[in-house]
Amino acid sequence: MTGTYLSAAVIDQLGQAQMVIDRHLTFSRSGVCGLCNEADPCALRTEAEQLFARYGRLPRRTPGLTFADVSQWSGGCTTGFGWLNKSERS
Repeated sequence: MTGTYLSAAVIDQLGQAQMVIDRHLTFSRSGVCGLCNEADPCALRTEAEQLFARYGRLPRRTPGLTFADVSQWSGGCTTGFGWLNKSERS
């Protein structure tokens, strides 16, 4: 297996693409980007994902990031998971 080394400029581009991916998420059932209100995936997110694919990398995941607006789709049901119950969130 051979290693692939990326230049500082490419690493910077991937860092900026990661920020775009983290900000352009779908938070609601409507299927639109929470930041630019385009249909998901929006053009900026698609471009950022293509940059990662071009270099054979995967974006970092932030667990729970897409649950910022979970109250809209949970239907108020109570579960054994505190992060799904609106009344248990502070």
